[in-house]
Amino acid sequence: MKQFLTRPRSIAGATLWGAITAIVVFFGLFVANFIISAYRSSFGPAAQIDAIAVGGGYSISLDATPAHPFLAEYKQSISVYGGDPRDGALLGRVEIPMNTGGRVRIGVLVPKEPNKADVVLADRYATTRIDLSNQKATDLDSWRHPMLRPIGIISGESHPIKFIPCTVWHLLSPVEQRTIMGSSDELHGFCEAAQQGASGNAPEAARP
Repeated sequence: MKQFLTRPRSIAGATLWGAITAIVVFFGLFVANFIISAYRSSFGPAAQIDAIAVGGGYSISLDATPAHPFLAEYKQSISVYGGDPRDGALLGRVEIPMNTGGRVRIGVLVPKEPNKADVVLADRYATTRIDLSNQKATDLDSWRHPMLRPIGIISGESHPIKFIPCTVWHLLSPVEQRTIMGSSDELHGFCEAAQQGASGNAPEAARP
């Protein structure tokens, strides 16, 4: 074998070197994948909300996947479902801006106009409109708009992560509301605006 390995112009030697290189690369990738998988599993399981009806035969679910082993950072994606009333199907997934600090807290809004297949998601970092018919996302400047209606909040402030409809917001105690919302959060006045019919009626967020 030694003579094959030391003769670079030998076809047999080149083939043997190629086989050895392929084996080394294969085991290197296998070990790297194992290490990366173990590292990611240390982040903890993804938080999920499944599913929220948003009208027009559509529903959405949220996956908030930890992006760091000990910091509260989450990669966030939305799955869109639709179809006939008896048999919904996964239509696609949409990445929304990453939560770079703090537990999940997302306001969910729908258009006041009938038959408009949109949903708007707002948190501390961005406001995103998703066209449910084609699963395309665009950025908005604010969720406060007279033609948007808040329907609820996805909250991870207390286990388990949950969807809190704005229709039950008034049933929560002030302590519970402060725990979920926070007085200086961008979603300040979110469900109160739902009582008035549109997010354009929400007060501006209080600032410290």
